[in-house]
Amino acid sequence: MHAHATPRFRHAFVVLVGFAILATSGGAIAQMAPRDEACEDVPRFEALPFAAPTSPCQTKPWNVLFYSAADFGGGEGFDPWFAFADHVGSGPHVNVLILDDAYSPTEDDYVYWVEHQTCSRCLKPILNLGEPATDEAGALEAFLRFAAKWFPAERTLLFLYGHGGAWLGACTDESNGTTMCGETRCDWLTPVEMRLALEAVGGVDALMFSAPCVMASLEVAYELREVTDIYVASEEGSGYLYWSNAVGPIVASLEEDPRQDIDDVARNTIDIIRSTMEEVLEDGYWAYLVTYLPNISAIRSSALSTVAAAVDALAGAALALSPEDRGALTDARLRCPSFSPELIDLLALAKSCEQIAGISTEASAVVAAVDQAIIGQVASNISPYGESHGLSIFYPHPAGFAWAADPEGSENIYVNYGLSFTADTDWDEFVSSLLGEQSTP
Repeated sequence: MHAHATPRFRHAFVVLVGFAILATSGGAIAQMAPRDEACEDVPRFEALPFAAPTSPCQTKPWNVLFYSAADFGGGEGFDPWFAFADHVGSGPHVNVLILDDAYSPTEDDYVYWVEHQTCSRCLKPILNLGEPATDEAGALEAFLRFAAKWFPAERTLLFLYGHGGAWLGACTDESNGTTMCGETRCDWLTPVEMRLALEAVGGVDALMFSAPCVMASLEVAYELREVTDIYVASEEGSGYLYWSNAVGPIVASLEEDPRQDIDDVARNTIDIIRSTMEEVLEDGYWAYLVTYLPNISAIRSSALSTVAAAVDALAGAALALSPEDRGALTDARLRCPSFSPELIDLLALAKSCEQIAGISTEASAVVAAVDQAIIGQVASNISPYGESHGLSIFYPHPAGFAWAADPEGSENIYVNYGLSFTADTDWDEFVSSLLGEQSTP
């Protein structure tokens, strides 16, 4: 397809004109925005012809960018960009751009500009991407640069959609030669690659992982602490379902009050997700999928250096523990909410460690630091993971654990992944000491 052809909207367009769509990524159903009766005979979506921008638009207070890395699942995975466009459109104070990378090794993908008319959502393709590698820094950087050049804005909110793997990264891309994290290791958009892409454009004001699982990870948030002011993600498994009804009100709040403080953006985001999900729970129309509030937190990036320093001190004190007290530490770890065999809730761990002689002071400092970092949280005490507090850390289960090996077979990929957190703290040394230097065959 050449650059000036009108892109063919894929099967998602046909499915989305119904009441709801099934999201196989996260097992979610995304509800469509309600329509006025006068709009019943008007097409819900209007596909505009391709039109590359020729001059920059007038500067607005906000750019809202949706990076949809939906190229997974062999074409059966959920692509939420129509659902997002149905709820979120450009306005006087906000530009809305969507990069959609759907599963297709042959069909071109596009960046779209979105505007809401009285009845229709106007979708204008403005950049032909070909087949973007959304699991690499270059695709994200190019999207951010394109938006900044042609749609200048004072502040930017970036939503990321795709698979998530905590400190490993997010946004896998199947057409770029990777898998869905099965027997072979994914090629993730790593935390370092995210940082490099964001650094290249001066960062963003707000970064929200609108579906990727387990991304409320201290390692990732710390990596990105200097390229975003607020960081919103889930400690546990996630899905677009939790964001579907929230993205519209989140962006509407920016349209209504574009000068609001960035911490207020974070608080409003948490309040909106909570209220929309409470409505879901009360109405029961997703009862077979949703039985409790999601675990999503908003994190203040400027506080993360203090959190890391406190964790570093805790790790140093833990390394000095006697073997007997290390046993108490293992018991404390086993009592913490665990979101995978490798991820536990950081605040729960620190509170448990306050009861252990030799590390109680350092543990209390971690508690205080995490409390300062968490701006707000949507959470439920009836979560199957127990009470969670909004920020996880890598601390594998000590029973039967083996370090994940990289393709060359070297040991301990966590230590060798290039994360700033492992370079700046002794946490990786502590975990290595506690679990032993193991490697998979």
